[in-house]
Amino acid sequence: MEKNNGNLFTRILIFIIFSVFSFFGTNYFLNSKKNKKFEIQKELDSINKTLPFVFDNFVRADSVSVFKNDELKYNFTIIEVDDTSSPLYINALKDEMKNKCQTYYETNDKMKDFRDRKIVVNYFYYDKNGKYLFDFAIKSKKV
Repeated sequence: MEKNNGNLFTRILIFIIFSVFSFFGTNYFLNSKKNKKFEIQKELDSINKTLPFVFDNFVRADSVSVFKNDELKYNFTIIEVDDTSSPLYINALKDEMKNKCQTYYETNDKMKDFRDRKIVVNYFYYDKNGKYLFDFAIKSKKV
């Protein structure tokens, strides 16, 4: 099961990296705030048209949006979890996902631009019935 979790995590990261690069890549060289806002919304609309996207029948990416002005917010559903799931399991899942996302953000060369620009990525997770489970934010730990 650990191998499946690693594979799932890799697939989620690939999806997130693709959408984040699409989101910020288009806007990196824009100077006008008005044009930038329009382009950001256009990119988010494009990404959201590909959603929902299911990873290994365990996690579904539901949407991406701007959060707190210059941050990204991803909404995910954990398909196999509901209100009967153990709180210990939910907490362990949150800790594992957060630690892996943070490590990837801090060490992967593809994330260098995001670290340099101090881009924050927020992850919100819900159970299969739409009930909020947990969230976390990933940002550079370097000051």
